[in-house]
Amino acid sequence: KLANTGLLLEIRGAQPSDTASVYFRKFEGDEGSPETRIKAWRKVFREPAETLKVQSEQKKIAAFPVVYVVMDGTSLRETTPNFMLFAAIVKTKEGHVVVRVSGPRKVVDNSKKIFSEMVERALKERESE
Repeated sequence: KLANTGLLLEIRGAQPSDTASVYFRKFEGDEGSPETRIKAWRKVFREPAETLKVQSEQKKIAAFPVVYVVMDGTSLRETTPNFMLFAAIVKTKEGHVVVRVSGPRKVVDNSKKIFSEMVERALKERESE
């Protein structure tokens, strides 16, 4: 089980600029809802909310509703517009589990497929327990 405090990991590439972070956290209630998380994540981008590129896709994996979110723009910490966030927000009986990878667009974009497969495999295995 994930602690409410969360877990932060790094993906390091060959160059220091190729580092992305992976974050896991369990939220109770609606604090982890897609609407709440998207609103919070908008604050890590320089672009105003109305011009920030945000995409979302709803899926059902095993018994779990999942919303995938992609945000693409300029990080507040960086000066180049090559920052991306990709997240899976999983609805559970207790609240939401959020798994997010963020960092340079090329690193995040290259990890989206394996990231999605990891989330989906974990949910299918959990349902079979």
